[in-house]
Amino acid sequence: MAALATVAVGLAWRALFSGWLAKYGGVALWATLVYFLIVWLRPGLSARRAALACVVVSVAVELFQLTPIPRALYELHRGFALVFGTTFNLYDVPAYAAGALLGFALHSAYLRR
Repeated sequence: MAALATVAVGLAWRALFSGWLAKYGGVALWATLVYFLIVWLRPGLSARRAALACVVVSVAVELFQLTPIPRALYELHRGFALVFGTTFNLYDVPAYAAGALLGFALHSAYLRR
């Protein structure tokens, strides 16, 4: 449920805001989605390890954008850009960390209930 809610918030975020707030907020929420998908795939993983895995996956996807593959996938279907992006941007990395931190905080709060 958290992953679906994150997708909805992310799409709404990009629709409601513009400029750097829309871009980097969307990037952070993408990483939050990755966090929740990791927790879904590995439910026994601690929140700290899930956050670390989220940052590693997010940075790996960003580095993947240095290859021509994400752009080629985008040419096949625009939906691939939502998953892999198309253009490398070093400034996305802090936004990924913020998204991982958001996932960590929400997950930790849920675990404390």
